[in-house]
Amino acid sequence: MIDHLLGRPSVEWKRTQVFLILMFWTAVIQNAPAHPKRLGFLSRINQFLAQFTPWKVILSTLTLVYANRNLDSILGITAPEPLARLYSRSYYRATWVAVALDAGFASSMHIQTKWLRDISSVLFSLYYLVYAHEADEKLRKYRATCTVETLRVTWEKMGNPY
Repeated sequence: MIDHLLGRPSVEWKRTQVFLILMFWTAVIQNAPAHPKRLGFLSRINQFLAQFTPWKVILSTLTLVYANRNLDSILGITAPEPLARLYSRSYYRATWVAVALDAGFASSMHIQTKWLRDISSVLFSLYYLVYAHEADEKLRKYRATCTVETLRVTWEKMGNPY
């Protein structure tokens, strides 16, 4: 997300982002108290497994999954972005927003209730603004089996009342 905010894809910024997230969650896991505040069912599980704190196990698992997904960035073997130098920063930011909107609206396309579909399309678009890589993957899947319905939904984004 850092490279999208700066307006130009960069392997170095992606690596920096991965390291910052890993260091943050590692610090949270190490410096947090052994018994967290009550979180519903987690406190009962925590009492049952007193030697292990479940929320630390869960957080550790999620951190390792993130590190595994971004292992190429950590090791520095990520392929360079092919279009990084072709476009201006403002154009790159505009495509980032457009792809996020398209992915959000396409994701909510199958929801039947109109008001729920409209709200979820905005929420999905916000999610895809943060996770730009997932937005690219979602649109790649939709473009592989493009339908008239998908085209209509992505073209009519501006008709959303929210």
